[in-house]
Amino acid sequence: MGFDLAGYVASTKQVTRRLSFIPNTGAAPLGLEGAETAGLEGELPVRPTLATIFLGLVTGADVTPRRRYTVRQVVAVTERLLLEIGLAGASVIAQTGILKERGKFVHEPSVQIVILEIEGLPWLTFRTKALEVGESLRIKFKQDEVYVALVNDGQSEPTWKLPE
Repeated sequence: MGFDLAGYVASTKQVTRRLSFIPNTGAAPLGLEGAETAGLEGELPVRPTLATIFLGLVTGADVTPRRRYTVRQVVAVTERLLLEIGLAGASVIAQTGILKERGKFVHEPSVQIVILEIEGLPWLTFRTKALEVGESLRIKFKQDEVYVALVNDGQSEPTWKLPE
């Protein structure tokens, strides 16, 4: 069951008017030869396979002195790793992580690295390569742990905490 936009709009007092949007882009779903457009109604014909790596930008608590890395540094290292490991590409999304440390919530700059499988790799090969990227990023950016959320053919798989 998908997100119920009409129900959300009806139950949200801050929404003052309802907008509708129907794209006319000529976009085609991945993996379907000859597909002309991707509609917003019904189930999409392609179920993605992807990995999302959650990486903090401040070094782990055991590293002295603590250091803050930049999104630009993550992009450069991720690009090198993708080439070395043999993956097609990724998106790096800047965000703020909220975590509990010593009983208090701490806000930390962080990123998500989203790797979309578009080359037809077998699932186990893709998963192994994505976990290798996650572990390499954890080591390079001196993190205590990194999480890798996996989706195989549109279905959530177990999330990995690295190191295991």
